[in-house]
Formats: sequence, C-alpha cells, structure tokens
Amino acid sequence: MSLLFCEATPDPKKGKTAKKLYGEHIGNILSKVQSTIISAGNECETLIMDKVPDKKIIFDLDIFLRNIPIYGKFIWYNCKRYMNRRGEFKNPKILKGNKGPDFILFDCDCEMIIIIEHKLNDEFDTKKLEMEMEKLKLYSKMIGKNLKWNIKECLCIFQGNKDEIFQHLKSKYKKITIDNVMVDDELFSLLGMSGIKLLEDRLVQKNCQDFCKSILEVVREDHLDL
Repeated sequence: MSLLFCEATPDPKKGKTAKKLYGEHIGNILSKVQSTIISAGNECETLIMDKVPDKKIIFDLDIFLRNIPIYGKFIWYNCKRYMNRRGEFKNPKILKGNKGPDFILFDCDCEMIIIIEHKLNDEFDTKKLEMEMEKLKLYSKMIGKNLKWNIKECLCIFQGNKDEIFQHLKSKYKKITIDNVMVDDELFSLLGMSGIKLLEDRLVQKNCQDFCKSILEVVREDHLDL
C-alpha cells in the first residue's frame, strides 16, 4: 500500500503528476489522506502536550530517573523540536540511541510507568503492530532496569471504543492484551485534562480545514460523485 501511496504523490522533480492509482484525481485524494493522517497525528500529540504544564514535563529523562518525585504524574514526549520550544530537551542516554516511544508517563502516586505509542486510530498505520509492540517491550526493559515499578506498554488510540479497538488490533497481533490498549479519555484522565476541549481545539486546526477544502476542490474539478 505504501507503494501505491508513493505513486499517488506528485513528482516535484519532473514538474508533473506521477502515475496515479485509479486515475489522477483518486490518486490525489489518496495522497492527501496519507499526508493528512500523518500530520494530524503529530498535531494531536502537540495539542496534548500544549495542555500539560511545564512542571509536569520531563525534559531530561536521565536526571528524572535519578531523582524521581514522590508524588505526581509526569510525562516525557519524544519530539525534540517541540520540546525545545518548551525547555531544554536532551536525548536520553538510558534509551541507548534508540528512538524511544512517543510518550513515557510516570505515575508516582502508584509507582506505575506507561510506555506509550500514540495512534490517531486503529485502522491506519497498524501494519507494523508486532514490531512496534516489541519495541515498546524493549523500552520497558531499558527504563525498568534500575526502577522496580510496575511497567506496561500501551498503544494509545485517539477516539473509539476500547473493546472494539482491542478486537481489531488482536486480529493483527495475537499477543496483544486489553492492558496494551489505551484510549484517549484514559490518557486525558491521567494527565488531568479535558478531552472535549482538546477536540474543540483540533477542529479549528488549519491542516484539517485545508484538507477538507482540497478534497472538495478535487471533487469539483472532475465532477466526481463520491
């Protein structure tokens, strides 16, 4: 499917549109869906982090693990560009050069660590599910090496019914358990934020509005009946 999306992407070097799947306009729609899903997922993560106070953000994971607070919930976000806008972010030595998960949440109140890979939904970008779960387990071992807390690995899906999401993911990866699935409301609750307010903010994102406009333009151009 990645190849098909690549073929549906305009070729800037040649100054013309590359070969399209099912014709030029459908190819354009597929390309816009692909790029918008990716950028929307990134926007969702930054919107979440925008609601987190600086005092709850972990900028240096190595120092945090050496001086863990007794109470409170704290989060590490794996995006150097974003984190540097909020403070001085340092690549964690404890991850030994690995990319790391999207988020690591520390709940000091109950001595729980949650290693989180964030997904916009459970339909798109889950083809590497088994590999991603194995990576999360690797990060768990690295983080938990000198910290005897409970640790769990989670795929956090933005919106949806938890049981339905679990059944869908289990059809792709048999080893996944319900404890490996988190929905947005659970993450918001842990961080003490409002999911409704986050959704309201996200609906006015320029990327979302531009995507809807571009889809309508493509439809109008070719008079497609979708």
